Amino acid sequence: MKFEYFTDEEYQEAFDQFGGIRSEIADFVSKKHTGHVRTILDIPAGHGYHIAEFSKIYPKRRLVAVGLPSDLPSFRGLRNANESYQQLFRNLEYLSCDATELPLENCTCDLVVNFLGLEDIRMTKGERGVITALSEMVRILGREGTLQISLVEYGDLPEEKIADEVWKSIGLNAVFFPRDWFVEVMQEQNMVLQIEEVFFYPRKMTSRQAAEELEFACENAPRTFSVFGVSAIGFEELWDKFGERIDNHGMAYWSRIRVLLFKHEDDD
Repeated sequence: MKFEYFTDEEYQEAFDQFGGIRSEIADFVSKKHTGHVRTILDIPAGHGYHIAEFSKIYPKRRLVAVGLPSDLPSFRGLRNANESYQQLFRNLEYLSCDATELPLENCTCDLVVNFLGLEDIRMTKGERGVITALSEMVRILGREGTLQISLVEYGDLPEEKIADEVWKSIGLNAVFFPRDWFVEVMQEQNMVLQIEEVFFYPRKMTSRQAAEELEFACENAPRTFSVFGVSAIGFEELWDKFGERIDNHGMAYWSRIRVLLFKHEDDD
C-alpha cells in the first residue's frame, strides 16, 4: 500500500469525508445482515456521519444515535447543515447518555453499528468501560440482529508506525484494543464473529497537518473530557519526540479500518 499526502483542502475535509469509507461499511453491513431491519443504533455516534449512511440505505427505519453531551453541538450542526441531512435525520433520535447505561429495552435493535469511537470510550471509561458498553450493545440487540464493530489498525510502513507510536504516547489512552481482544470479549457475551473486512485509507498528513492534528488533541481533548480525568502530554514534548520522523515520512491518518460483524451464538 502506497500512501499519498493530503492536500490542505483534503486534510480539512478528511474526517468529514473519510474517503467514502463510512458509505462502504454501511453497504457491507447491509449486504451481510440477513434479518429484518426496523431499528438501527449507532454507538458512539459522534457527529452522526455513520448513521447518516445507514439512513440512505434504510430511509424509513427508526434511527437511534448515542453520544456524549459534548457531541450534541456537532450533531446539530450536521443535521441542520443542509436539506439533505435534514431528510436523512428525520427519523433519528439522538440520545445524550452514557454508552455503559443505555436507556433502551432488551432486544430492541436489529443493527448496532459504530465507526470508530470505541477508543473514546476507552479514553473516558477504561477497559472496563468498553466491556460494559459492548455488553449493553449485546443486551439491546435483537436475537437475529447484527453487531458491527470497527477498529483502527496500522501496518509496518514508516508513516503507519509513527501514527501508532504517537497515539500510544500522547497519554489520552484513546487507542483501540486489537481484533483478537474484541473477539474474545464478544465470545464471553455468547456472540460469534460472522465475517470481517478491512477498509484501507492510504492517506497521510504532512508535517504541518500532523502538528495541527496533534496540538489540537493535546490541548482540546483534556478540556472536553475533563470530567473523566483525561490528560495528555504537552504538544512540544510530543513533537520533540516524533517531529523529525514526521518531517521525513509524514504521519498516517486512520489507515486501516477493520470491521467485525457479530451475531448471537445460537443464531449463527
